[in-house]
Amino acid sequence: MVDPGVFQRIRAFLRREIGVDLGADRAYLVETRLGSARSLGRWRSIDALTQAAEAGDLEARRRLVEALVTTETFFFRDSAAFDALRTRVLPELFEQRRGGTIAIWCAASSSGQEPYSIAILVASRFPSLRSRVRILATDVSEDMVERTRRGEYSAFEVQRGLEPRMLEQAFVPIAGGFAVRDEIRRMVEVRLLNLAQPFPSIGPFDVVFVRNVLIYVPPTDRPAILARVAERMRPGAYLVLGNGESVGPEVRAFERASDLRAPIYRRVDGVCRATQHLRDSRAAPSRGGGGATG
Repeated sequence: MVDPGVFQRIRAFLRREIGVDLGADRAYLVETRLGSARSLGRWRSIDALTQAAEAGDLEARRRLVEALVTTETFFFRDSAAFDALRTRVLPELFEQRRGGTIAIWCAASSSGQEPYSIAILVASRFPSLRSRVRILATDVSEDMVERTRRGEYSAFEVQRGLEPRMLEQAFVPIAGGFAVRDEIRRMVEVRLLNLAQPFPSIGPFDVVFVRNVLIYVPPTDRPAILARVAERMRPGAYLVLGNGESVGPEVRAFERASDLRAPIYRRVDGVCRATQHLRDSRAAPSRGGGGATG
């Protein structure tokens, strides 16, 4: 079993680097995913790998992140969110943005099933309007970003959530599985992005999916992430969370769309209290030698 002290250092490293709390009971996961010579690469032990990552070695950092980030996903996961997108969200946005582009961001897209599900939905349900939809898929994992760009999935993966009709319309057979058709893949732009760090210049968006992410983020860190997301959204835009997730009382930039079954929120005027406090402290006269950073 991984040494308890090393495990705690790994937990601290992941929280600092990507904002994720591995959990106090997940030492077995570290041992399972990093316990082999193949997963360790040129390092002889988990401790040595951790030390290298802490010292700033980019390859060691990448190995830790890629091994321990959660990547579970499948096509059309949580059907209520996609039902709301099809019956309410997209029709409303198409009407409001007459002739304009609808921008959708999948902020933790893993291996790409979520953004491609959205692209498939748009292409099948709103074929004449598909040119007006732009989808950005981002993830902290380099491996997942590359997988999304390829758009290739095993037979098992396409069986999870895809109807046979959708499989036929949106995929072509390849050796070992299926590939997303070019016209679907072109609807999705893929980029590397770390939600725990300041965002690059992206947006503004009409819909943002941040599903099954906040459950891995410490509660004290969630408001800052949601505040940054809100800043990249248009007024009235939709925020889609995972089942069991919520924005929390600290964030006043969103209100729940209570008439929808899925955990969906609207962007309203308001700020994250934690973010406003930070701004106020920066504006206040400095006392002593310290100052706010970020």
